[in-house]
Amino acid sequence: MGLTNIEADPIRQSRTLLVSVCAAIGFETLFFWARIWNAYTVPKVVAALLGAAVLLPQVCIQLLRHPLSRSSKRLLLLFAVQMAAITAATANSISPAVSFWGGDWRRMGWITQFAMVSAAISIPIAIRSDPKNFKHLLRVIAAIGFLSGAYGMFQWLGWDPFLPAFLRTEIVAQFGGSYRSAGTIGQPTYFANYLLYPFFSSLALLSCETGWRMRAMAGANMAMLAAVVAATARGGLIGCAIGLAAFVAWRLTRKVGSASRLTRSIGLAAALVIVGIVFTVYLGTAIQSTFPSVEPLTTRLAKFGTDSSSLGRIILWQDVIGRIVPKTWATGAGPGMFRVAFTRYHSNSYSAFNPDVHWESAHNVFLDRLTEQGVIGLLAFVCLIGAFIYNMTNALRSSSDPKNTAAYAAVGAALVAVLASNSFNGEVIPTTYYFYIWIALSFAAGDCSERSTPIDPTSKPARKWLQVIGVLAAVTASIGMAWYANRNWKAETSLIAGAQAVDSRDESILLTSGGDAERAMKHVGTYHLEVATLIVTFLQENGNTLREQSRTQLAQSGINSAIWAVERTDKPMVALLNLITLGRMTGDPRTTKWLQQLQEMDPYWYRAHELSAHFLLREGKVNDALREATIARQLAPYVDSTANLWKQLIAFRRELGPDSR
Repeated sequence: MGLTNIEADPIRQSRTLLVSVCAAIGFETLFFWARIWNAYTVPKVVAALLGAAVLLPQVCIQLLRHPLSRSSKRLLLLFAVQMAAITAATANSISPAVSFWGGDWRRMGWITQFAMVSAAISIPIAIRSDPKNFKHLLRVIAAIGFLSGAYGMFQWLGWDPFLPAFLRTEIVAQFGGSYRSAGTIGQPTYFANYLLYPFFSSLALLSCETGWRMRAMAGANMAMLAAVVAATARGGLIGCAIGLAAFVAWRLTRKVGSASRLTRSIGLAAALVIVGIVFTVYLGTAIQSTFPSVEPLTTRLAKFGTDSSSLGRIILWQDVIGRIVPKTWATGAGPGMFRVAFTRYHSNSYSAFNPDVHWESAHNVFLDRLTEQGVIGLLAFVCLIGAFIYNMTNALRSSSDPKNTAAYAAVGAALVAVLASNSFNGEVIPTTYYFYIWIALSFAAGDCSERSTPIDPTSKPARKWLQVIGVLAAVTASIGMAWYANRNWKAETSLIAGAQAVDSRDESILLTSGGDAERAMKHVGTYHLEVATLIVTFLQENGNTLREQSRTQLAQSGINSAIWAVERTDKPMVALLNLITLGRMTGDPRTTKWLQQLQEMDPYWYRAHELSAHFLLREGKVNDALREATIARQLAPYVDSTANLWKQLIAFRRELGPDSR
């Protein structure tokens, strides 16, 4: 007997939703655009927003017409708690506007978080307790990961059809002479973190597929592992090793079986991780002699914990725990506002590593949540992890098919790997996007293993008026997200036109394009700051050739943009630096106030004291200038400009004699 209309309708809707989910995940992961200013960040924001805009009305229709299972209702409740925590942190943020719309680089504001959560909610609804749909989604995730990983491998081999050659040179210089693949994510470390999700997806399918599909998954698995290696990301490799160890330990303990299964699992996992680390570090020389191309990786692994990158993180974590958390633990600094909290509260411990550093995250996912969202946000995050553990444990116990059970175990191992990797790194849109997806997958796995029915054919839909209101609200939210995606794209395309105007020395196009970028995102100061920086660059390069009127007009426009950005960006210290630079060029009387504001905001940044020394020297206050230059040199002893300025002032004071001021 065929399905009734009541039964068939939700099935068709779920299939459409599943296709939409797969398309949204693929779009978010693979989309980047080399012809805009932020080639990766903005495309990820746009993809997440547009994907959620497509999914949200479909989810709303399903919720109102076909009540969900108990587990899916728990998922909705957990995500509601998560959004409530983010909302509270946004309301109490250092800059609520930035926390709502998103900051400069990561764009992890309220609206982006809402879009990612909306996409994740759709997953158990689309899967509908069907193991075939569950596997289909895993296949799509693995296929997307294979494409991204293959692109990363081509990058590593020296072929990139999308990014210009000069960017490769910059990447090589940035990472000390070796190339690290960034794939479709845009940064090697986060690229490796992302790849853990499709890697374990293919491992899950490898456990339950047969024939050509099994061989395809094996090939995809190896390709993604190679891409993690090409990214030369230690956190990603350590996470992968820990996840694999957990999966292998689970397989072994299932075969032997005993009352001490948990103890065996822990012991086997620890042993496998230790063996892997010993093999990589102590046999690194032998590996290098056989495979010279992996030398950058083995070198980085051998220096783990002792190089400047590792020591910098240790100092950062000490500052976060000892100085930042005590100031932000209650309500959080606000989503995307870690950099501002770091600027205000960090110690003077970075001079030997990078005196210009302004960390954009705590480089630990738990500390990220605690500092930006407060203790409530951290608890909400831990609750999501706890729900995942509960769901996967039940799925492993309830599943009657050994192949499906192995797939669930691999999915569970993925989160173990990711949390281990993210203990050394922060969050960005792709990694958080997949984290929420994985939480939702655990609820879908529970439904599949128990064969529960998320849609009850006998249940009554919501009242018509409630359906109309709900759908209209969802459509309105979708239009809002699509609008914001368009604003991001408009601002980016205008900004790249402004950057090109700087290169071509066209001041009129610079002002026009800058104004377009600012108007597109006038609710925050992200693009106002970028425009001010472009104007500073233009004046420093071409100021002597401009007419006085043009120079004044450009400088005043830059000052107006930077003033707007001070309170509405996650880089207020850079906005103040631009203000001081432009103020010195124009003789603006507010320059002294801006300089004092920068020193109060970031007392351990050497640039503020260096600029103060220049400013005091122009006023003829040599001793005061020398005092500021001495502070700058102590904060940045290995920066040439501070050392040269200090030496010049010492020599100048000697020439003037002891009576000089």
